[in-house]
Amino acid sequence: MDVSTDVPLVDSAFGKVQEGSVLSYHCPARRIPKTLLHTDAPSPPKLPLHHYRLGPSSCSFVCTEHQQLHMNSLETSLQTEHKTESSTREQSSCDEWHQLRWPRITSSKFRQSSS
Repeated sequence: MDVSTDVPLVDSAFGKVQEGSVLSYHCPARRIPKTLLHTDAPSPPKLPLHHYRLGPSSCSFVCTEHQQLHMNSLETSLQTEHKTESSTREQSSCDEWHQLRWPRITSSKFRQSSS
């Protein structure tokens, strides 16, 4: 691939390259971030903040019976968790893995629903 005089050159991490080339967008030139320091900002507190406790919340949520039954159905014992983990190590080649994964909101399902 020859360098053409018709295509302008742009800066990259390796110097000047043709605009639209792989290096032009995979290895762009480093840019200095444009950050502003706030000189009048207070200094951060020393952590942890001793003797600091959040006050009581005025927000409360009470599940309906149906919601509470659903929440209870999601609970698993530690023994069940270990059994499931060991029996589904083969993941996509395991039927149980597909059955357990089907009702969950996975990243793939989330991406599909958000597009």
